[in-house]
This record gives sequence, structure tokens and C-alpha cells, in this order.
Amino acid sequence: MAIFLLGERVYALDDRDPVSGVALLSRGIVGDLGGEPVVASPLYKQRYGLDDGRGLDDAGLAVRSWPTRLDGDLVWINLA
Repeated sequence: MAIFLLGERVYALDDRDPVSGVALLSRGIVGDLGGEPVVASPLYKQRYGLDDGRGLDDAGLAVRSWPTRLDGDLVWINLA
């Protein structure tokens, strides 16, 4: 699992890059695309929405995402 903290928001995505199969999205480049928070894979640079994990450069690619919330210093991730 890859966890990202941007300002007061926390996001959780599958760490495995769907193109390479390697667990490295947690080392990706975080930014925004038209105001939407994204992470770019460090290998092939495909971008994924942090809100829902959908592929922004290739609609056929996606990573699983989980709902999260911050509670003080705790990060809660709903794995259901």
C-alpha cells in the first residue's frame, strides 16, 4: 500500500505499478493535474488519480484505492 499526505488530506493506493508489476508507486512523483491530486509512476510516468486510482493517461490502467481519514496523528484506512 502507498500512502500519500497532501496538506490535510491522506490517500491510500495499491503500491504496485500496473505496467511494470513492481511495488513502487509510493516513490512516485506527486502533483496535480487541473486541480486533481495525482501520482506519476517513477518508471513509466503514467499518472493515477489519488482520489480513485484511475489511470489518467491510459483508461485501461488503474490501481486500487481505499477510503482514508485523518484523526489527529492517526491515519485510518477502510480496507473493507
